[in-house]
Amino acid sequence: MFDANFIADPYPTYQQMLADGRIHWLDFGGGAWFIPHYADVMTLLRNPHLVTALSGAFSRHLPEADRHELDDFEDTVKLWISGMNGDEHLRLRRLLNKAFTPRIIEAIRPQVQQLTDELIDTFDAQGEVELMRQFAHQLPALVIAQLLDVPPEDRDRFVHWSDAIGEFFGSPQITIPQARGASQALVAMREYFRPIVAERRRQPGEDLISLMIAVEEQGEMVTEDQLLAQCSLFLFGGHETTRNLIGNGMKALLDNPDQLALLRQNPQLIQGAVEEIVRYDIPIQFIPRLVDADLEVAGQQIKQGQIMQIVLAAANRDGAEFPDPDRFDITRSYKRSATFGFGPHICLGLPLAMMELEIAISTLVQRLPNLRLAGAAERLPSVALRAFHVLPLAFDPVQSPADETQTTAA
Repeated sequence: MFDANFIADPYPTYQQMLADGRIHWLDFGGGAWFIPHYADVMTLLRNPHLVTALSGAFSRHLPEADRHELDDFEDTVKLWISGMNGDEHLRLRRLLNKAFTPRIIEAIRPQVQQLTDELIDTFDAQGEVELMRQFAHQLPALVIAQLLDVPPEDRDRFVHWSDAIGEFFGSPQITIPQARGASQALVAMREYFRPIVAERRRQPGEDLISLMIAVEEQGEMVTEDQLLAQCSLFLFGGHETTRNLIGNGMKALLDNPDQLALLRQNPQLIQGAVEEIVRYDIPIQFIPRLVDADLEVAGQQIKQGQIMQIVLAAANRDGAEFPDPDRFDITRSYKRSATFGFGPHICLGLPLAMMELEIAISTLVQRLPNLRLAGAAERLPSVALRAFHVLPLAFDPVQSPADETQTTAA
């Protein structure tokens, strides 16, 4: 496990893991219990004795003399809502849920569609696109910039910061340069928001930052550092996962041309297509949980302080829940996948990610005729983060109205 073949295609390994038992001990990150089956995954995600394990989870992989490199990083990450547990987590989540209701997300659908169309306008006449750089990296950064009301022209900085943090999170063997780069990126991200938060205090708007400030002033939030930490989380999380779902989803469609043709002919199938995309090939393959009390799982005694890796990607390929699980089928009967988690820590941005993915995939498929791969697709060298670095596509160029007029005149 975790070699080049696994990075290229982890799913045969997951099928073996599913067949061989419900729980596996693997020497990964100091040793962890891996849980692959859907029923166990969904049950354990609701278990109060499995808590998020972000605080100290990264520095322990470095030599003791170098752990200070991650002090700033872990100080911020432990304030992310995804790093909180118990009452503190519930209080903050109640606040942030107000910003991610389906009604609020649907209200920005026209803006997301406009941003999508504007990005495609930049390359639709060229007949080719490097999808990750020219589209998938750009769209989520523009959307989250709009939600936070920060300058969209800063999106290249957002992408750079997110890349550094994502590379660090997905590495099986953390290096000092990776740790340093991720820490510098997260600190830069946090400090980017400090003057913005100060400005919103003086002049509130209708953006997500202003909403958090308003509730903070009512005594719901604890510190400004906590507020700044959520801003960095939204910038990273709102960008990283969505862009990789776009890349993985387009590759799945291209690898299954019958499904691509079916979606092009039947645009109303987009919701089923999106559900299948988020099941079939997900960016976050597994997530860690810390066991805070002795417990038993699948007949195995698990000790307090041990780590469990909840293998979301394996759960999504569990044949007991998803018949013929390795087949990509946009007409599959819907069943909740494990992709966005479950229980108290279910992904806060789920409605936004699904809406962005729906608009991105449907618009690309409908606007770019004869979509096909134009070269080698390159994956990031990561075991926990499944994503493309390069995804070159070709299509039949779309003529502009001016070009069509000239052609007719000729």
